[in-house]
Order: sequence, then C-alpha cells, then structure tokens
Amino acid sequence: MAKDYQYQLDKSSKKYICPRCGKKTFVLYLDETGHPLDESVGRCDRQDKCAFHYAPREYFKDKGTLGETSASNKANRRTTRNKVVEPSYIDASIFKASIRDYEHNSLMRFLHSVFDNRIGSDSVNRIAMEYAVGTSKQFGGSPAFWQIDETGHVRSGKIMGYNPDTGKRVKEPRVQFGWVHKLMQERYPDFRLKQSFFGGHRLKYVSKCMESKNEECKKMGISNKVEPIIWVLESEKAVLITAMALAWIGAENLFVPVASGSCENFNPSDEHKKDPFHAIQLLRNRRIVIFPDEGKFDEWKLKAYGLKGFSSEVYISTVMEKNLHPHPVECAYSAGDAIDDLILAYIRDGKTVEEVNNLIVESYGYQGQYKVV
Repeated sequence: MAKDYQYQLDKSSKKYICPRCGKKTFVLYLDETGHPLDESVGRCDRQDKCAFHYAPREYFKDKGTLGETSASNKANRRTTRNKVVEPSYIDASIFKASIRDYEHNSLMRFLHSVFDNRIGSDSVNRIAMEYAVGTSKQFGGSPAFWQIDETGHVRSGKIMGYNPDTGKRVKEPRVQFGWVHKLMQERYPDFRLKQSFFGGHRLKYVSKCMESKNEECKKMGISNKVEPIIWVLESEKAVLITAMALAWIGAENLFVPVASGSCENFNPSDEHKKDPFHAIQLLRNRRIVIFPDEGKFDEWKLKAYGLKGFSSEVYISTVMEKNLHPHPVECAYSAGDAIDDLILAYIRDGKTVEEVNNLIVESYGYQGQYKVV
C-alpha cells in the first residue's frame, strides 16, 4: 500500500474546492514529479472549521490497488482518471420564494392532519422549512423537495403530487413528477444535475448543535464526544415523517434523516467516492444507519459494503424484515412499506408516544440493526 510520505501536500498557493465545506481551501497531494495524485486527494486548510482530510493511503484503499510509484503508472493514472464535472445550481432566491403556502401543499396538508395534535402546527411547518420543503403550483399544489448540498448550494427541486387525505403518491392516470430545472429550461438551458441527499444540508446545523453540547460536557468533565448519526431512507416523505416523529418522542437533532430518492440512486462506487460533488460525500467519515424499504434489505446490504473504509460506521436497520428483526412490530405492513409506514400505522392504531418511541429506538438500537462496518 502506498505510504503518505511518497506524496506531499502542495506547498504553492494553489487551492481547490473542498468536498466537505465547499470553500476554495483544498490542498492536493503531489507526487515527486509535482503532479496531483488525484483531484480528490488532499486536505482542507481550514483546520479549525473543517479539517477534511483524504490521505493517499485512503485513496488507494478505496481503489483496492497498490500504490504504484513508477512514472509510467503515475502517467497512466493522470490520463485515465475521469474529469470531475461541477453541477449546476438553482438560484437561492427561487428556493426561498417557495417556502410558503403550506395550506396549498398536498403533502403538508396530510402531515398537519397527522402531527398537529402531537407536536403542534408551528413545529410541523418549522421541520418542513428546515428540510427545505417548498410549495409548487404544479399538480394543483405539490411539495418541491429541494436538494441542497452540505455547502448550501441548491442542486434542484423534485416536485411530486400527493393525495392530501392519504399522503400517498398520485400515480393515476399518470405519475405526477417533475424537476424544477426542467420547468425553467429557458433560464437553465444546459443544466447539469448532480443530485444530493434530500435533507443533507441539515448536517451542518446539527453538527454545530452537537459541538455546543460537547463543549458544555467538556466543561463538566465529561469527555465522551457525541457526533450526529445520519439515517439514510429512500423517500423524502419518509424523512419528513421520521423527523416529526423524532420531535414527538424528544429525540430531534440526535439523528439526521436524509433521503437518497431510491435504492438505485445510492451507489458508493469508487468513481463516486472520488467525485467531490457526488451525494455520497455526505457520508464520508460519518456514522450512518440505512433504513431499507421492505424487501430491499439484501440489495442495500450489498451496496453498503461499498462504504467500507469510507464511512466510519455503517449499520442497516432490520425493522422492515420480519425474519431478521428481533423486536415485535405491533402493526400490519405490506410489501414495499418503510419505517414511516410503521410510524403512521402506530398513530392510526392509537399507540402512545412511548410505544412509538420504542418502535423507533428498536429500529436502530442494539440488536435492531446489522453492522456492515
């Protein structure tokens, strides 16, 4: 395996965009000929604010190859590596202007009907705002799920129609679905979409909250450092319902639910792990729990192995797998359901907040999850 001392951080003033903080403060590792090992391998010089570091040995570990040092091998790496393409962004003013009119938003009407008498109408709206849920005029008033990356850039918005009475997607007579950038093609004619996890931008805020709590604990002589745990779910609706349920049981901001959009959108390939703009960067050196939809456990498990050496800890919840989950789930559910369907079923069945708390805690806690890394 290549040694870090075979590569040195660039001592010139040249900087690149940091994959984590988005600032132009990323210093690349160079070989002895002065060429970058890879545009993803380096260290952020904002040591007090970011401290992101992707070392050469991590790079070669992710590639699964030995660190060749011959000039010919280095030349081959430089000529064959893919050029990183920066995504396009939506103007923030467009996103901000949509965070309103929740009374005309089909999904928000449903969420208010479920959670108003549990966490209050203001909290329902606040959580939606924190997750950047906008309101579109499309499909008679539908949610726009804005994808904002960890650096605050707006990648685009996904618009989907919902039945306000059931909270189900509208798929008949045709699927109600669209993208903001496609609706604004005249303004964004050559838009380059690179999706990010829905809700991923909240990690920065939650991390700051954790830092404040850790400082308070340190003053009290408590040395255990607490870091936010990312929960990866498939759908945006599932993220919102889970976040509101966490607020109900008093566990808000202990976890950061995010949505990949689907299992197919989750692909921790070597190429994607090297791309500083890919959604998977949110999970670098983080503790994560994956919540597969019913019947998707094996598919997610296979993909989760791609996070070895990339995320610090990776678990998969077994809550949707009757033959694997060691705790009783006291409601009926169907093929393709997810954790949010269980939460809604508990609420419909009149379960108490303590029972919903037990469902959620046992879905990710000890013996409720499968450890991958």
